[in-house]
This record gives sequence, C-alpha cells and structure tokens, in this order.
Amino acid sequence: MWYSFWFDAVTAVLVGVGDLFAAGAAPEEVRGSKLRDAIFQARFEGLTGNIVFDGNGDRLGSYKIVNLRGRDDVDVGIYDAGLGQVSFVRRPIFPSGDEQVPADRPRPCPAGTEIYGQLCEACPRGHFAPLSDSVCVPCAKGSYAAELGASVCSPSPLGSAVPDAGQASATLCAPGFSSPDLRSDHCHPCRAGFFAAAWGTSECAWCEQGTFANSTAAVACSPCPVGETTIGLASSDSAQCVCEAGSYRPLTGNVCIPCSDGLDCATGSDMTSIPTDGQGNGVYPKARPGYYTDMDLSVFKC
Repeated sequence: MWYSFWFDAVTAVLVGVGDLFAAGAAPEEVRGSKLRDAIFQARFEGLTGNIVFDGNGDRLGSYKIVNLRGRDDVDVGIYDAGLGQVSFVRRPIFPSGDEQVPADRPRPCPAGTEIYGQLCEACPRGHFAPLSDSVCVPCAKGSYAAELGASVCSPSPLGSAVPDAGQASATLCAPGFSSPDLRSDHCHPCRAGFFAAAWGTSECAWCEQGTFANSTAAVACSPCPVGETTIGLASSDSAQCVCEAGSYRPLTGNVCIPCSDGLDCATGSDMTSIPTDGQGNGVYPKARPGYYTDMDLSVFKC
C-alpha cells in the first residue's frame, strides 16, 4: 500500500520539474520555492487516486460520506476535495425518516413547538412557545402549562398558587390559607379573626359571633365559654368574649351570672363598667323602671 503513495510522491516531484522545464525554466532554476510551488500546482491521476494539493501543500483527499441509520454507519458516497465533487452509491436517509432532501432551513415551527434537529417538537409541560418559529420557555411563577405543546400558560385559579417557574400544575392552598387572586405565586395565611377550613380556599371566612381565632392561618374558630358571646364578627381574641344578654360579669369570678328581676343586662354587661362618679359609657346592669339598686346590685322596688 505504501509503495503506491511513494510512487505518487515521486511522480508529483517529476510533474513539477516537467512543468518548470515546459515553462522555459533553466536547470539551475529548478529548486527552492519555485520547485515547491510547481509541485503544489501538479495535477494528475495517481495510483492512490486524484492528486491535487492546496496552497499549503496538503493533499486534497477523498472522504467517505457516512449515513447514521439507527446504530449503524452506512457508506453512501464519496466527496472528492480535489475535484470538488460528491458522488453517491446509495441515497442517504434524512432525519425525517425518508430520502427527501430537506430544505436548507426548516419550515417555521408553529406556536407551542420548537425546532429540534429538522423536526418540530412540542414544548414540554410547564413550558410554552407563544409564536411560530420561537423557542419553548418556562411558564412564569403564578402560571402553568398542564399539556404538551402549550402556546400560552394558564393562570393559577382562585384558591391556588404556582410558587416556581416551569410548573405543569397549580397547588391548592392548604387549610388556613387562601388565594383571592388569579396568577398568584403564593397563598396568604388567614388573618386573626378569620379561618379557612378546606383546601383551595379563595377567601378566608370571618369568625361568626360567639367565636374567635387568636392566631393567623386558623383552620377553625374557637367558641367563647358557655354563656358568653362576642359583640361582632371576626373576633381575634378570647378577651372579646363577653356575657350574653340577660347576664353580667360580677366583680369577682369570671363566670357570667343571670340578671335579677328588675335589672336590664345588655350583651357585654360587666360590673367593672359601673361608673363610680356618675360618668361612664360602659355596658353594665341597669335598673328597670320602677326599680333601683345599690352598688352591689341588690334590687329594690320603688
């Protein structure tokens, strides 16, 4: 094999010398750079194939064209760099799976897909491509894409949130939390005085009269002690529990006791609210018409 290359190498020198003599060069001129350039310009068919050199003196060889088919490499043609020619012995199979020569640039991929090799592939879940001929990007926080090939991301519904980018679903708010807005990236804990008992709550509910929630993220409201209630809704502390109408809180002890005949006890009546100087606007037991009381609420008929 090597003898063929040696033969072609010697032939290249002889062709270069012959070309110089044919051009009228004197024998003493056939040397150095002039001989080198003549050899680089030699063109002939040698034992090892077509002999052509580039400007650096490197031989322009022939290259096999290999077609990858599954796990197999299949020789389908030859590229002759010296002649600048391509010849095929069999038709190559392209990534599309057939022998159809693809365009220099693939057709634009539709929205929801991106180019991968020569094919358009659907965006993965949690990603989207809003325009044709674009790339798939992650959905932003507060939105998601549940299906393959999304061209838009869906906002997180009320009562849910999407805390991270690139998600395929929204997460329901846990009990004690709510999300009143679309496209939310987090759930809010219920304020004191409010609660959320179920998953996926959009608005925390207020504690009803007679109950309270003294912490955030409550899943239920606590009832006031027996015989007590609250003045209004959304109470946030047990101190807001007061005696129900028809009873009052005495100076000593913390248990509401029924009003005596002749007393009018509104909701929240408390003996500590009785004014000692004739002034005050607290709620306390008051004598009904035709009755009077002393400071310890002993009741007497007029």
